Amino acid sequence: MRRNSLVDLFYNEEDVERMHQNVVRVLSEVGVKFESEEALEVFKHHGAKVDGDVVYISEGMLENSLKTLPRNFELIGQGSNVTVGLDQEPVVIPTNGTPTVLHFDGTYADTSIDDLVNFYKLIDTSEVMKITSEIAVDLKGFEPVNGSTLLPQTSLLLKYSSKPIYNILGATIYNYPHGSLEQGARENIQFVKKYFDIWDKYVVYSGTCVLSPLAVNWEAMAHFMAFIKEKQPLSITACSMTNLTAPASLTGSIVQDCANILSIVVLAQLMEPGLPCLYTSLSSMSDMRHIQLCMGAPEFLLITLGHIALANYYNIPARVGGALGDAFEADYQAGVESFVGLMGPMLTQTAMIPHGAGTMGSFNLTSYEKFIMDEESIRYLLRLRKGVDNTAEKTISAFEAIEKAGPRGSYMKGRTPREYREEHYLASDIFNRKGCKDNTIEEQGTIRDRALAEYNRRMESYKLPDITSTQKKLLNEQLPSKFKF
Repeated sequence: MRRNSLVDLFYNEEDVERMHQNVVRVLSEVGVKFESEEALEVFKHHGAKVDGDVVYISEGMLENSLKTLPRNFELIGQGSNVTVGLDQEPVVIPTNGTPTVLHFDGTYADTSIDDLVNFYKLIDTSEVMKITSEIAVDLKGFEPVNGSTLLPQTSLLLKYSSKPIYNILGATIYNYPHGSLEQGARENIQFVKKYFDIWDKYVVYSGTCVLSPLAVNWEAMAHFMAFIKEKQPLSITACSMTNLTAPASLTGSIVQDCANILSIVVLAQLMEPGLPCLYTSLSSMSDMRHIQLCMGAPEFLLITLGHIALANYYNIPARVGGALGDAFEADYQAGVESFVGLMGPMLTQTAMIPHGAGTMGSFNLTSYEKFIMDEESIRYLLRLRKGVDNTAEKTISAFEAIEKAGPRGSYMKGRTPREYREEHYLASDIFNRKGCKDNTIEEQGTIRDRALAEYNRRMESYKLPDITSTQKKLLNEQLPSKFKF
């Protein structure tokens, strides 16, 4: 399967070149506002034009910065490592940052610490999730340590995760009330390094959103600066809304966001050449009838594909798409929206897919049952990504099988052929594959029943990562009392 055929369907080479030229014009003629004196000085030192707090990046500076950007990088986890990049298969990560949870009984509630633990267990037992992530941040119930709840939240993530981590939690005025936010973010990264006792590799990646249109505010800059100085990978995210924080047209939204993202890529390469950066877009359309961001809209896929096209053009690993949507129940709408959001990155050259399972309600809601259903959608898309083996060898084999069976013959003889086992995805029990029979519901239950059964199985099978006594001691200094070892 040609990995960018889906992108090519909507964006040809001329389209991408035209968008690139507009990106260059935006960077060099309109500029990007940086709320960081240190960043402004870095740009000045390297010859960029700076007018007040607006930086103008030339095409030459952009091109030189892109030369030092790595195509791939490896993230270290407690029990597994993951290579992310342009030459790898897409890495799926779970939802993050949602303040509300939909429970199996249909009730909605604020995300709790117990929900965090439950989802960490689901992620750790998932076949399709390769990286773990904080489901929500700054929740009630975390006991401050030295006046801060920053490290306690990271400690909970580390305790229940054997996979590499995406630590969305930057220092905020809520979890780090003393010192600068950059200092807090660096302490957080150093804590993860100390936990792994690894100081010269990539043990955590993170990022934050630029401020559309064409700005990077002081809080985001503190986060970006911390990761650059600690030499850990950056995810640079644009999440704009058409006709509100981005132009009304889709191409205008793509171009503006790309310029904003690239401005941080350039800064990172000026300060730390070779630092991995992920080009992240979660931008979509706005529904002006309700002044609402719509993550389940078809335009989300179109914008995502445009960003994949540009990220590949610049040879930057793309982190885009996801099982997102606007539904607030795990219903038909949620399924359609999530499949559309996943389809673009799953069937193209994409490095990473955020919000891979469970998210809906325009980033505000996570559902246990939808998490499990989305995993099955990902498995379907993984099969689609493999495509069809239509090689000469396979064609000959197929003809021989047809010739052997002949008219009105039978193919069901003896053992199941190797071709069948290799080319067919035999789905899990989440989706019904047993046909519509009188006893189907009685025997299998509804999809929600099957999702609950899978959830219970995973909770029972989960085992804590095997960590050292030193690691346990480090975490116990930060973990809430209920969750200490």
